[in-house]
Amino acid sequence: MVIGFGLLMVMSLAISALSEAEAFPEGTMTFSGLMAMGFAELLDPKLHRFVVTMRFVGAGTALFGAALRLL
Repeated sequence: MVIGFGLLMVMSLAISALSEAEAFPEGTMTFSGLMAMGFAELLDPKLHRFVVTMRFVGAGTALFGAALRLL
């Protein structure tokens, strides 16, 4: 999940940088939020509070990016 959404984020930034396409910051924000949620799954379960925080921050960032895309 982390690798997949990381590649999508890099590709969206590279396409907008190398072509005349319009920048897509909302998608980048959504991909980075989903990547943070995937990163939380890789952390040590002993860090329970940090893992839960990473999941909520990732979900919030992804939802905010999706909401910006709809506006």
